[in-house]
Amino acid sequence: MSAKKELYLAVKKTILDETSVKHCRLFNSQFDEMESEDTFAFPCAFIEFTQLQWLTKSEGYQEADTILRIHVGFESLETEELDILDLLEDIHSELQGYNVDNLFTPLDRNFEGQDTNHDNVIVWLMDYDTLLSDNAGNRNTKLVKTSISDLCIDRESGAPRLRELRD
Repeated sequence: MSAKKELYLAVKKTILDETSVKHCRLFNSQFDEMESEDTFAFPCAFIEFTQLQWLTKSEGYQEADTILRIHVGFESLETEELDILDLLEDIHSELQGYNVDNLFTPLDRNFEGQDTNHDNVIVWLMDYDTLLSDNAGNRNTKLVKTSISDLCIDRESGAPRLRELRD
């Protein structure tokens, strides 16, 4: 599975399971396109990969300094709505320090801000830094694992070879 997909699914599951967010998916300018967008329940969260700066470490193994942006939407017709501030605190308490070993480092909030360009919807942005690991391009992942007892010496070339390939 893709490292980005694993990161996305882990964060999505945490948001949905541990907070009062009712809808969560990948960000695609949903708040700007609400008239033509599929309906979604509020409060909602959309996850955006704003930046992935990849660096190859060795043998195709890569790490990316990643900024994960959470767009939190809260629908309100009130003159002042403070419940979103509680929701933001709940989301942050679940995401700050959250990680999956060998996939990404603990999430660390580096920015918050309000997007004030939406009628009757309060949109809040939360950015988290992490270091994402991706082993998909590692050429060693395609090697066949074997033991010394599975090898024999080819009489013609003198080179080792597998007796038979087993799963």
